[in-house]
Amino acid sequence: IEAVVSTQSTGEKLALHQQSPTYTETMPVPLPNNTRAVIVQVYCNFWNLDGHAYLNVDIQQEGNEEGGVASVENTHYNVYANTFYYEVMVPWDSTLGDKLVFAVKSSYQTGGDRNWYRLRVVGYIMD
Repeated sequence: IEAVVSTQSTGEKLALHQQSPTYTETMPVPLPNNTRAVIVQVYCNFWNLDGHAYLNVDIQQEGNEEGGVASVENTHYNVYANTFYYEVMVPWDSTLGDKLVFAVKSSYQTGGDRNWYRLRVVGYIMD
């Protein structure tokens, strides 16, 4: 599965500064009917001292308000040449559509173009 939040100017690199956009991404392949969650990778590339890489975003399946939301809260400051990686599970109801919504709540990015995030669907969980 390769559903990636991207912007026209950055490709896979998401580098937002004091912006709060909402991205809606369509899953590129149909998921099995017994899918209960999708796994979203949160990757932060941070390369400079005295910079900021903040990203707070809510992720959920479009139309699945009852199923819940995965909230991502990242605040990285003054870290030299590090990467951060983890995964979150987003509730999925296969009777609903195939769209994933990424609602950025807040962002703050300074220090150049080497500080960025990538949000990518990397798998799913079935029952």
